[in-house]
Amino acid sequence: MNAPLRQTTNERSNGAKTRVVDPMSEATEPKVQVATNGPTTRSLDIAAVIKAARDAASLFTAAPIDQVTECRREDGGWRLRIDVVEARARVGTNDLISSYSMQLDDTGEARAFSRIARGYREDRFETGDAS
Repeated sequence: MNAPLRQTTNERSNGAKTRVVDPMSEATEPKVQVATNGPTTRSLDIAAVIKAARDAASLFTAAPIDQVTECRREDGGWRLRIDVVEARARVGTNDLISSYSMQLDDTGEARAFSRIARGYREDRFETGDAS
């Protein structure tokens, strides 16, 4: 049998109110805090978008990220181009590089990820637009 839940409202120093749901018994469920009003989620700045893209890219490919070569707002979100090192050169710096196109929404969640080019660093491969 589930224990009844007690709900209280707390007000933060910035005026935002939170609803705290707390089990009154020995239930194992943790306390849950839900923002009910206050500032809405603000758009990410470019540094936060690049960090979110790097974090997300590491989930899609095990290759180390070389650089983010493009980051721009587009269609209610962000489009990025990320270069990763697919294979290090045995001699010199002619690594095998892959470029990925990534789309993130305004909250930094990945919405699309695809490889758009692959080539050697010294060839300076060109792919045109990342779309």
